[in-house]
Amino acid sequence: MPPGTSKSANRAQLTEAKRILDKLLDANPKPYPAYRQLARAAMKLNGGPQGLHQAHDLLTSALQIKPDGVNAKSLLGYVHAHERHSRRATGLFPDAAAANPQNLWLWSNWGEMERRRPRNAAAAPSVIRRWRCSGA
Repeated sequence: MPPGTSKSANRAQLTEAKRILDKLLDANPKPYPAYRQLARAAMKLNGGPQGLHQAHDLLTSALQIKPDGVNAKSLLGYVHAHERHSRRATGLFPDAAAANPQNLWLWSNWGEMERRRPRNAAAAPSVIRRWRCSGA
């Protein structure tokens, strides 16, 4: 949040941005980036399981438009990890990483998922090693 911005002002701006994106998608349902941004807005505005479910649906739509969408795969992996579906997330992160994206969120989301898994608490350093080798 920018300095000097209240939470209610930030929420109002996010709500307005969501309204504009919804209107854009009504007019043209093909803009892949709009689905990603709406997924982020859903998680921030609704929080919890409801926001994750909405984000999941939006990101699934984004990947139908652009199946190789690295950013949507990374964000969907994040959603799966927070829904405690780590097996689904585990399939998305390496697939997204194979494209060698310049997306640090991919590595952050992947490391966070690995850290949250009880039997893989020590796996986060292996994600860091992969990130360093990727050149991202």
